[in-house]
Amino acid sequence: MSSPHLVVALSSHGYGHAAMTAPVVAALAARIPTLDVSLVSTLPEAWLRQRFPSVGAVVGEDLDVGLAMASPLDVDREASYSAYRRFHEEWDRRLAAASSRIIGLAPDLVLSNVGYLPLAVAAHAGVPSVALSSLNWLSVFRAYFGDRAGAAAIMERMRQAYAAAELFIRCTPALPMEELANTVAIGPIAERGMDRHAEIVARLGLASDTRLLLLSLGGRYPSPASVKALPAIENAHWLLPPDWPVVRADMSRSGALDDFRFADIVRSSAALVTKPGYGLVTEAACAGTPVLCVRRGDWPEEPGMVQWLHDSGRCIEITRDRFDRGDFACDLRELAGGPRPAAVAP
Repeated sequence: MSSPHLVVALSSHGYGHAAMTAPVVAALAARIPTLDVSLVSTLPEAWLRQRFPSVGAVVGEDLDVGLAMASPLDVDREASYSAYRRFHEEWDRRLAAASSRIIGLAPDLVLSNVGYLPLAVAAHAGVPSVALSSLNWLSVFRAYFGDRAGAAAIMERMRQAYAAAELFIRCTPALPMEELANTVAIGPIAERGMDRHAEIVARLGLASDTRLLLLSLGGRYPSPASVKALPAIENAHWLLPPDWPVVRADMSRSGALDDFRFADIVRSSAALVTKPGYGLVTEAACAGTPVLCVRRGDWPEEPGMVQWLHDSGRCIEITRDRFDRGDFACDLRELAGGPRPAAVAP
C-alpha cells in the first residue's frame, strides 16, 4: 500500500498559522509512520523544517492573501482591500495555476491553514480537504471591508470555498464562524516548551537569576525604528525579535538563540510582551508564562482571545499608546515578579 500523502497549505500571514499546524501534523505523523507530508508556503524553509521535521517537499508559493500590514500592530486597509480585489479579479487563472501545483503533488488530503484557494482547488479536483485555524479570512474580511462596494461577491466566493471542506477545525480560542456549517471545535493547539532558562542566560553571559522578558509582535512585518522606549526592569533582560536594533546592554536579539525552540524560550521567560495572536497566546498559556498584551483595537479575534487568556492564564492589557511610550514598567514588574499561572493543557 502506498504512503498517504498530506499536502499542507500554510498562510504566510505571520508565523502563527504554521505554528498552530505543526503540532497537529507531528501528532498525525506519529500515528501514521508512513505519512508523506508536503508543505506549500513562502515562510522561510529553514524555519518550516525546524517546526515540521518530518516534512518532505517544501513548495515556495503562497496561495493566500491574508492582510497587508503597515506594522506589526497595524493593518494597511487600502493595500489589503486592493490585494483581495486583484486576487478575485484573477480567480479563474489563480485557481487553474494552484490546481496544477497542488494536484500535481498527488495529495490524498489537503489541509489548509487557512487560505480558501487551496480548499477550492481540492473541491474542484475531488480531493478531500480540511481547514484548521482559529480564524477564517471571510470573518476577518467582513470585519474590515464588508461594507465596501464589491465585497459581497468576494465574501460569497470565500464562503463557498470554506464550506467545501469536509471539516473546518476551530482551535480554541477561535472566532465564532456561525456562517459555516462544517466547523468542529477543539481545545487550544500549542507546542509545549521546556524550561531552559539556565542555558539561555549562560549563552547570553547573564547572571543566573536574570529574568527574561520576551518581546514578540509577529515576525513577518516591519519593526519600530527604535526600541529606546522599552522600560528597563531591574534584574531583567529583553529578548528582542531578530531584526530589531539592540540599543542597551539589557537587550539581546532572540536570533542569538536560534538553536533553541521558540516554545522553550517562551517557557523560560518571566513574561511575554505581545499582541494578541494565536500562536504566541496559546504557547504562553500552555507554558504558564504571564503575558502583557498590547491591544490592537480592530483585530476581530482580539476580544475573545484576550478574554480566554484572562480566564486561562495571567494577563495584563495595555493600550498601543502606552506601549509606544514605554509606560508599562509597573505592569511588567507585577507579571514577572508574581507567581506563574498553571499551564494550560494543549
